[in-house]
Amino acid sequence: VSAAAERRRPLVYVSLGTVLNKKDSFYRNCMEALKGENMDVIMAVGSRTDIPSLGDVPSNFTISPRVDQLQVLQEASVFITHCGMNSVSESLYFGVPMVLFPQQPEEGAVARRVQEVGAGIPLPGREASVIRESILQVLKNARFRVAAGGIGESFRKAGGAQKAADV
Repeated sequence: VSAAAERRRPLVYVSLGTVLNKKDSFYRNCMEALKGENMDVIMAVGSRTDIPSLGDVPSNFTISPRVDQLQVLQEASVFITHCGMNSVSESLYFGVPMVLFPQQPEEGAVARRVQEVGAGIPLPGREASVIRESILQVLKNARFRVAAGGIGESFRKAGGAQKAADV
């Protein structure tokens, strides 16, 4: 049984990557959006974000400068991501659908492709209410998880680095 299957309630993972991640108002809006919801939230905010300056951390939140993303994604129900290629690939590998929040043009291209294949939706605004509704939409609609899971299965069957080296 997977770690995700053992969870009693959904896990939302929020990360804007390792470079352009100083987005204090966005993190505060995530806290406002998801506090008191029946879910756990892990938020990786980068080393330049002063966590105490974000205010009172809701009881369902764990906020850290960085996390072991591969480990977190194995339990996550949905991922709010900046749409970096590595983050999206890792999310898809583990079958985790996404709320897409690109910060750069190339991340926008990755986000469009994730949306095209049905594995996520764009975040249409930064307001707490929009963040909450987007997360709930992905959690409540199994088609996003099914799409992400199918891509993840194809990734796992592809043979990885060894197969690439052999080819």
